[in-house]
Amino acid sequence: MSDSLSRIEKIFVLTFLKNNKVTIEIKTPKSITHAIITDLNNNEILIELDTLPLDIKEYKLPCEVFFYFQDNYHAFNSSFIKYQGKTAVIKNPEGVAKNLKRKHDRVVVDGQYKVNLFLEGPIIPLDYPKTSIYYNPERPPINADFTDIKITDILAKFNKKMESFVTTNKIQMMRNYTAKNFIEKLAIDTGKIVFIPNTATELNIKTGDDIPINICRKNDWIDFEKKLNNTQDTYINKALSTYMVELKEKGVFSIAVVPVIYREYVVALITLVNDYKKAKLVDYSILKYTEQFSKIMTYSLKHGGYFKAEIGNKIEHETKMFDISPGGLSILSDGPLLEEKLTIDDNIEMELNFENKKISVLSKYVRKQEKLLNLIYGFMFINISIEDYSFIENRFIKK
Repeated sequence: MSDSLSRIEKIFVLTFLKNNKVTIEIKTPKSITHAIITDLNNNEILIELDTLPLDIKEYKLPCEVFFYFQDNYHAFNSSFIKYQGKTAVIKNPEGVAKNLKRKHDRVVVDGQYKVNLFLEGPIIPLDYPKTSIYYNPERPPINADFTDIKITDILAKFNKKMESFVTTNKIQMMRNYTAKNFIEKLAIDTGKIVFIPNTATELNIKTGDDIPINICRKNDWIDFEKKLNNTQDTYINKALSTYMVELKEKGVFSIAVVPVIYREYVVALITLVNDYKKAKLVDYSILKYTEQFSKIMTYSLKHGGYFKAEIGNKIEHETKMFDISPGGLSILSDGPLLEEKLTIDDNIEMELNFENKKISVLSKYVRKQEKLLNLIYGFMFINISIEDYSFIENRFIKK
């Protein structure tokens, strides 16, 4: 059973593979090899091969391409157009299938080999202001504008785009920074976008399902004003009007503050401003784009190690392997620790111990099942070297 990716998803996924040098597997009628994508356009994909297929000289050599992305194996059919040395061009497919089935059946080894898991120790609280919304992405949010997760690249692209739409755009990281005004504090407290379409008028924010963003309504302003300053109901409108006047006096026509959230913390604030020279509200489509960018920024910071201070000393836990394939393995439960520490979608570092070889992999925890009196935890490999993949394949699948 498989699903086809949409055109936008296909563009995102293939470009993500290119930018992040993700290894793909290429199967021809006579051989299997691996490659990385180095460039692509609407018609062709340029690849750098690990080894040449045995049948590479065949005219328009057909091939199947496999790769792993966001918890699923994906596949597409293609053909070789040309090659020179280990550089080759294959056809860009019309569609990519998301294959929900395993590429290989697991081979039961029933405790014959040991596995060392490196589990997270206690999470250390971070020194950031807390908010009311929780966000901790394990997967890169799909957005056709941001296919590279390097923080410098996504910041440059975002800033370049904003130049055309707002007077000023500022990203304030919250490390060693304290919120300085009411709207920054409101964005932090609620975890929502704070938006003032026009500082010269009363708060007039659209409501309803047609606004696909998490935005503060007037009630949020009122509730936070009471919470922050103990303002009585009769003085609420005056207090809120004062904030509008202060912004107007600073030349602000329209403003939005978008929080960047990681776990329960606000780690950055994105402020978009149009001044009175531009005299135009910050468009709702730009707010939606910025909200999407904030999620991608969180993912990029997390996987770039920005929040590594929160991770305590890792716990090494030895257990036994139940089954294995080149795509993943299952382990046997041997006590309460795994039940305590494992949550579905966790990424876990592992060391697999065979007679004369140790293999280090990054795995994703995907399922738990009961078998007789044992609990069995299933994992998919999400980062394994080509050499180690081949070792497992040759030892357990092709023997």
